[in-house]
Amino acid sequence: MAVPQTENSAAGFVVRIHARDDSWLSVSADGQAASDETLAAGSEKTVEGQRAITIKAGNVGGLDFWFNGTKIAVPGDYDEVKTLNFGTNGLETTAAAKVQPVAMSVDRQR
Repeated sequence: MAVPQTENSAAGFVVRIHARDDSWLSVSADGQAASDETLAAGSEKTVEGQRAITIKAGNVGGLDFWFNGTKIAVPGDYDEVKTLNFGTNGLETTAAAKVQPVAMSVDRQR
């Protein structure tokens, strides 16, 4: 079931997922579990949210995503498991690497 490309949800925003290849999904919208399922190749799922949608996808490379009717690029490979977070402005990205203190041993022996 396709959502019209330009439709904006009365609930806030819409994420549409199209499977080019089979992929499992775990989806939550606004903090509530929405579904855990395998999306078969050729099928689609539409999720509506007001604040946040989180999608954990296996085989993210086999999926296409739309945010409020606009196709978006989601990096990932076939068979890669990835968690995607959407907010009211679209796909949220996090820093590639958070700065973590690194314990360094100093050899003071001479």
